[in-house]
Amino acid sequence: MTDHPRYIDPKKCTACGQCSSVCPVRAVNEFDCGLDLRTATYITYAQAVPQSYAIDRVACIGCGLCEKVCLAGAVHYDDKPRTRILEVGAIVIAAGNRLFDPSKLDMYSYGGSPNVVTSLEFERLLSASGPFMGRLMRPYDREEPRRIAWVQCVGSRTNGDRGNSYCSSVCCTYAIKQAMIAKDHAHSDLDATIFYMDMRTYGKAFEQYYQRAEKELGVRFIRSRIHSVEPSGEGDLKIRYADETGESKEEIFDMVVLSVGFEVGKDTIELARRAGVELDEHHFVKTDSFHPVATTRLGIYACGSFQGPKDIPESVMEASAAAAASSALLKESRWSQTKRPKGRPRSMCWEKPPALVSLYANAASISGAWWMFLQFGIMQNLFPMWSMLKTTSTPVLRIPKSRCRRGSRKWALIGSLWPPAHPKPMSPFSRRL
Repeated sequence: MTDHPRYIDPKKCTACGQCSSVCPVRAVNEFDCGLDLRTATYITYAQAVPQSYAIDRVACIGCGLCEKVCLAGAVHYDDKPRTRILEVGAIVIAAGNRLFDPSKLDMYSYGGSPNVVTSLEFERLLSASGPFMGRLMRPYDREEPRRIAWVQCVGSRTNGDRGNSYCSSVCCTYAIKQAMIAKDHAHSDLDATIFYMDMRTYGKAFEQYYQRAEKELGVRFIRSRIHSVEPSGEGDLKIRYADETGESKEEIFDMVVLSVGFEVGKDTIELARRAGVELDEHHFVKTDSFHPVATTRLGIYACGSFQGPKDIPESVMEASAAAAASSALLKESRWSQTKRPKGRPRSMCWEKPPALVSLYANAASISGAWWMFLQFGIMQNLFPMWSMLKTTSTPVLRIPKSRCRRGSRKWALIGSLWPPAHPKPMSPFSRRL
């Protein structure tokens, strides 16, 4: 396994952001799909793991400012790739998928018009951490769109060079979600239109989600086949399509969102080849219905969209199944490489605890409460030694004098800061109280 250099030590980095604030270089932000810029010293996104910055050495000019301002001393320009060899008993491949590239299809004008975006790009436009900070704007002129069209099955359910023959399973549902969120973000009445071949809302209650978008929120659904998306006017787009009756129509929209499908990336195919795992005709991992996470090689499991197009809940479910299958395979070797401490374990049963919590109270007024506490509560696990009470510190809680009777104040032990259980019961000690 090769660890590529980050040039900032993740163990030392505190993610304070000082290095990024002084960096003078700007580069394309890949996480935001190229819709904005980032610094050469950057963190991929706010929830990245590890929570540490890295340096893009391709864009970096070597000014040294980030090293000067880093109080933790985490910047290392001489960082090198490191190769490690790990001995494992099982492998789970969760490589995911990549999105279909719609620039292969000239009919959608992707790349020719900035207002034609993919579903992932539109997702970043709606995000509060995205390039527009969650404000609904089209990339061309930063104006709020009045009409947005979603085109379904881009790269899916087709043949030849136009895409893949399978359904990507999540595109219909995420298009509905984006249309509903866009209508919520819009300051005016947004016309959200989805052009589809068949609505396939996989998953529990997703069909009701589809009906709610259509009947309650007014999202338009047009069953059709798209002929072309052409630039029209000042950043607008003209969609030519044929409806269910075969009649040719056209409409003008401010933005067009292409609902692109999934496909397996070249790096994932190469990884499967090196691992000796067989793939099907669509380059997804080959499994069977009764062993959905087991590959053709024993000890290697697959989950998520590498097994086939699916949404996040199903991917998480398969990840749990793959972890369980790996655990079952390794049950015979469990604890075989565990290092045990030498010597006899030290008994702490009669050692003095480092601290006690006590209550200085009127025992008569709370007798019922603390007798229950002593007999049935935590006290069974505390030290049965009267001398412990003489070593307690200043009481942490007092009962008001008005509730106390003269001469009836007593100490009552209510807890210990030391967790080990002790064999002797507390009943003799409670009787002495």
